[in-house]
Amino acid sequence: MILLHGITSSKDVWWQNEGPYGKTREYRMGLLEAGYVIVTPDARWHDQRIATADFKSPLEILGNQNWTALRSLIAGSVVDFSAILDEVEKIYPDLPIGVLGMSLGAIHSFALATDDTRIKLAVPVFSPIQTPTDLLTDIQPMTRAKQLTVPTLLLISDQDVCSHSNRVKLCIKQ
Repeated sequence: MILLHGITSSKDVWWQNEGPYGKTREYRMGLLEAGYVIVTPDARWHDQRIATADFKSPLEILGNQNWTALRSLIAGSVVDFSAILDEVEKIYPDLPIGVLGMSLGAIHSFALATDDTRIKLAVPVFSPIQTPTDLLTDIQPMTRAKQLTVPTLLLISDQDVCSHSNRVKLCIKQ
């Protein structure tokens, strides 16, 4: 199972036991106890990979509404995650692969589930359903939902400001 973090976060959130991301411990422990192999990479321009963005924060990309850079971050990270799966597949050639992603990681999970045939299950958590610009239409979850062919569990909170319940219902209908 590949676990993907949200924007401005890092792979480390999956290993925290306390604080704002302490709940991720339950996901991780449940998967490990069930016998899953876990991979937790950093998205492009995050944590140990921030040097590839000239040390600019992903929040700066959002704050400046640099949608071209955000598109590059999302698409490039998906390519990177597929390359990681190439390596996992060498070690575990017959292992079914699932993806669980939070927020930005949820956008990544939609993209991986539609682009990489090795993904057999997707669990997007708190996914922004629509993007604020047409530049991102083809990679937004609302568009990708139409292309899904794997079982997908979409976890959303009614308190989530990025995923209004009406948009989620539209996404599910697709």
